[in-house]
Parts: sequence; structure tokens; C-alpha cells
Amino acid sequence: MWLLAVLLLLPALGVRAQGDDPEPPWRQLKPLQRPPKTRLHFLPYQSRAAQKTRERCEQIPGASFADLSVLPPATDRPAAQHADLNLALRSYEPVAAGLGYVWIDGPTDGRSPRLDGLFAPSRQPPITGVFQVYDWDWGCNCRGDLIAQPEVTFAEFASTPLEILHLPASGYDIGDGYQALVLYAEPTRITLKY
Repeated sequence: MWLLAVLLLLPALGVRAQGDDPEPPWRQLKPLQRPPKTRLHFLPYQSRAAQKTRERCEQIPGASFADLSVLPPATDRPAAQHADLNLALRSYEPVAAGLGYVWIDGPTDGRSPRLDGLFAPSRQPPITGVFQVYDWDWGCNCRGDLIAQPEVTFAEFASTPLEILHLPASGYDIGDGYQALVLYAEPTRITLKY
């Protein structure tokens, strides 16, 4: 009995029998220590992706932009944190629906912007994906359920790499000859108000 107890305690005490493997290397590691009188230097870093994004966002020849007064006043929070302006807060999920245009009967506004005006020359872009956007619960300032009606609340369209998208023309003037106001913009998305 004593012999069994001693044999069981030997490994716990760090005693190894001859021929046992040495401690694994990961157990031999010691905390990394900086040599005395050493200073750390942080080098600037720029990724190629950032360069490509900057190249894509250069001034568009012939385009003009200006600051406008906004009436009524701005929203109660920054645009990046506003779920009606920054769709990324709400998010969306793919939906199994047809990838086609739908005719919705009813009155129309002849001066409203047309989707084909995004492209030059004007064309009806192919739909590559359809989605349902999440609703927003303003009580808890959090995402709600998916908006189920209509079946598709967000669509993805095909374009060519680095293609310039245009503001579709409308028959309206919001002031000083401008047709739309940018409410929120990032390199990959924009929210406009006509």
C-alpha cells in the first residue's frame, strides 16, 4: 500500500523515473521580459486595401458638392448611430424570392428618381440578391424582427468594378439647384434624401 502511494506521489512532486521525457517545451516558457533601457517604437502601417479605397474615392470629374442648410434640425443622434440613416445598424438577411423587378400598381410620381439613372449610359441593372431588412425598435434602440411585408425590402444590383454611380435625376429642387441631400455616407454606402 505504501509503495503504491509513493509511486503515485512521485510525479506530483516532480520526480521522474529514468527514461521519462523531459518537460514539454510549452511548460518551459518564461514570461517575456524587455531588456533594460529598451524603448518600443510603433511603425506606421498602411494596407493596400486602404490605398485602393482611397483611389476609388477620388474626386469625380464634373461632379459638384456643397453644404446646405438642413431643415428641420439634424436628428437626435449622430447619423452613424441612427438606424434610419445607417442601414448597417439594422442589418438584413437573404430571402428566397425572385430576382426580378415587380410592378406595383397604384399612383406614381412622374418626377421621382428612376433606378436606371444610377448608371451611365442609363440601364436597368440585373438584381443579384434580395433581402429582408430588420425593423428597428426605438423603445430599446435595438434591432427588431425582419420586415416581412413586402417580401423584399432590400436588393443588390450588379455593377462593374470602380464604376461611377450617378445620382438619379428627379424633377425636384431642394435648393440652389440641388436635387438630393446626403444624410449619411461611408466608403461602401450612402443614404440620400430627395
